Amino acid sequence: MKAYDLSITAAGSAGAATGTATMAVQAGQLVGVLMQYTSAPATTDVTVSEALNGVSRTVLTQSNNATAKSFAPTVPATDATGAAILSAYQPEVLYGGVVTVSVAQANAGTIVNVRLLVED
Repeated sequence: MKAYDLSITAAGSAGAATGTATMAVQAGQLVGVLMQYTSAPATTDVTVSEALNGVSRTVLTQSNNATAKSFAPTVPATDATGAAILSAYQPEVLYGGVVTVSVAQANAGTIVNVRLLVED
């Protein structure tokens, strides 16, 4: 298992500051995400996304939050035809691209520290 740590610093006016941090990650299952806020208003939005070969997708979004949380992101499981299997979930998969953590509606300064746990 590999841990990736990102610290996001926002710039701008109070309640409207934004910031991003990026990091290349290995391919594997995203088994955990920990968000620890350092100085953020309750309006803070955090988005975790991954981009690879020109394709970008959102992995996790937290809106209007400033409380430390941990997540185990999952997606609906599918069968061989791509149909969803009811009430079945599997860990989110990262494809070995670049992960971006974006912050919006925050205050200026270091806003949030994010740790991603990826299992290969």
